[in-house]
Amino acid sequence: MQPTVLQPAADPLSHADPLSVGALCTRILMIVRADTPLVDAAMCMRREHVGCVVVVEKKGAGEVPVGILTDRDIVVSVVAVGIDPRVLAVADAMSRDVALVREGDSLGAALATMRRHGVRRVPVVSEEGWLVGLLSFDDLVAALTLQTQALTETLVAGRQREGESHP
Repeated sequence: MQPTVLQPAADPLSHADPLSVGALCTRILMIVRADTPLVDAAMCMRREHVGCVVVVEKKGAGEVPVGILTDRDIVVSVVAVGIDPRVLAVADAMSRDVALVREGDSLGAALATMRRHGVRRVPVVSEEGWLVGLLSFDDLVAALTLQTQALTETLVAGRQREGESHP
C-alpha cells in the first residue's frame, strides 16, 4: 500500500466541546501499512511536509492505528546506526506502543496522555477504535494560546467596565 490520505468524515463532531480532542485534532493525515517500504513513507512525509505517518490495519469499516512512524524514528533507528533504509519496511522503524486518545477526551486528558507516554503526537480514535485524526503538541499549544488570549481579553474588559462605572 502506498501512503494515502485519511479523509475526515462529513461534519465530524459538529456539536463537540471546542476544547475536546475531536475539535482540536487534524482530520486529514497520512496513513500507511506496516509493510509499506520505509523509503516510500519517508518520501511521502517529505512531499506532504509532515513529521509522522500513522500505521494502520483495516478493521471492520475503519482503520485502526497499530503504530506511528516519525521522522525522528527514521533518523535514530535507521540512518544514525547505518542501516540502509531501502531494505526496510515501515514495521522495522515504527513505534508500536502507540498512545491513543478518543475524540471525546478533553484537552487536559490528552495532555496527560502525551506527558505520560513522552510523545508529541497521538492518534485520535472513535468510540469504535477507528482512526479519525491526529493530535499534536502544536495543536494543544495553539488551543491554549487562544484560551489564554480570551482570558486576557476578559480581564481587560472587566477593568474597562469597572473604570467606566466608577470613574
